[in-house]
Amino acid sequence: MRDAVTVKHAMREVKITRRLHHENVVRVHEVLAPYGRPLPKDPTQLSALYIFQECMETDLARLLEQGPLTTGHATLLFYQLLRGLKFIHSANVLHRDLKPANIFINTDQLLLKIGDFGLARIVDPQYSHKVRRNVFFSSTF
Repeated sequence: MRDAVTVKHAMREVKITRRLHHENVVRVHEVLAPYGRPLPKDPTQLSALYIFQECMETDLARLLEQGPLTTGHATLLFYQLLRGLKFIHSANVLHRDLKPANIFINTDQLLLKIGDFGLARIVDPQYSHKVRRNVFFSSTF
C-alpha cells in the first residue's frame, strides 16, 4: 500500500478482521509500518502498511478451475462456509464481497476460510434484515 487513502481502507479492513476470531475466517497476525516499526497512533499518516495474515494454499476460484469437486468435498466446504458466515453475521459484520476468489482453502486439510474484508461493513445490531426495494420496471412488450 503506497498512499494514505489505501492505508486508511486497509486499516478499516484490519479492524474488522481482527474482531473475527473463528476457524473459518482468515486471521491477521500483525500489521506493521515501514521498516518493521509498530503502527503509530494515527496510521493513516503512513505512506505504506504491511499486513501479515494467515497463509492459505489456494482459493475456491482456482480450485474450481481444476475441475468439479466431489460431492463430499463440496458438502464439507459449503458447511465450513456457512459456519464462517454465521459467525461473521453474529459479529454484526457484512462481508459484501463474497465470491470464490475470497474463499480460501488449504486442500490437504480441506479447511476453508473467508478472507478479504475490504468491502465489509460493521452494522448496527438493530440492523433490519428487511430489504428496501425501489423497483423500476420497464418492458418492451
